[in-house]
Amino acid sequence: MRGRLKCFIAMAIGQPETERWFEKVLPKAAKGLAIQFRRVDRVEHNDNIDTKILELIKESDLTIADLTFARPSVYFEAGYAQRVGPVIYTCRADHFKSRDDDVYQNFQVHFDLKMRNIIPWKSLTDAAFPAKLNKRIVHVIRPILAVRQAEEQAGLEAARFGALSEMAKYVALRETARSLLARRLHYPVPRYQRDEPVLAWYRRRETLHVVALWGLAHATPSDVRLTANLHFDIILNSEVSDLLAEKPTIRDVRCWLLMYSPNPLSDSMLRKSWLHSVPLANGGIEVTRSHIRQRNIPIREEVHVLSRVRSEGDLTRRLSAILKETGFIA
Repeated sequence: MRGRLKCFIAMAIGQPETERWFEKVLPKAAKGLAIQFRRVDRVEHNDNIDTKILELIKESDLTIADLTFARPSVYFEAGYAQRVGPVIYTCRADHFKSRDDDVYQNFQVHFDLKMRNIIPWKSLTDAAFPAKLNKRIVHVIRPILAVRQAEEQAGLEAARFGALSEMAKYVALRETARSLLARRLHYPVPRYQRDEPVLAWYRRRETLHVVALWGLAHATPSDVRLTANLHFDIILNSEVSDLLAEKPTIRDVRCWLLMYSPNPLSDSMLRKSWLHSVPLANGGIEVTRSHIRQRNIPIREEVHVLSRVRSEGDLTRRLSAILKETGFIA
């Protein structure tokens, strides 16, 4: 696990009570948590202080904003912090009701934050406050830590995968692709050993849905063009046409071709391989074919390239996102 989480503290700096709150109370709330509290006045820098505040907020994983004494700077910092991460609000308990002698409203929470779930503290010896703040911090950082753990796991997977040979990478990715389609898997075309696709299909009303996953050991323009030709001329005109002969009620075909490679593969390379294609918002292209053999059945073909695949887990995540759209996996 990486180092401690960074927590920016927005508070009334220089006020004796809030200074003691920072020194004595906050450490109790963070007990057992790997959190580093950061204040702009305790960071050595040579910048414009406003610039440094925004920089510290952006670098932080979360922010604690104490609204005691209604400092405008705290409201500003909390508002900016909400753009980049979670903000926990605290305030001295006597700020939740207006006071007749508070002419300048320095001892109340202003209207734009009154609806927030603010944690009150009665005094510096309020025994309940540290536990409440600790509970809130734990709640807020749980998803942050989950993301960190996932990123670290992905890094480990990428390091292990990167040490494999090119062919070992290809085989590992192909087996990963196969497992994703296990429920509707059709055995690959036997004529092609190294570049055979993982092919699956299902029928929904009068539409046949087909997905072909092609792994490219070497992501070159010639590989992409070869895959384009093989996919349509052999897979669709052979395998799918046989299916259509068995199911004469099918009126159109929706096909997804998903190519993947651990090497770079550009969208421009993809478009050059499929003429008359239309770019899609999700990064692929759509190609419309007119017929399959003698039957005048339209084919809508969506082509995606997943390049620079870093591991089996990376391929699983990226393929799953597309396959969920197609209905092949739940």
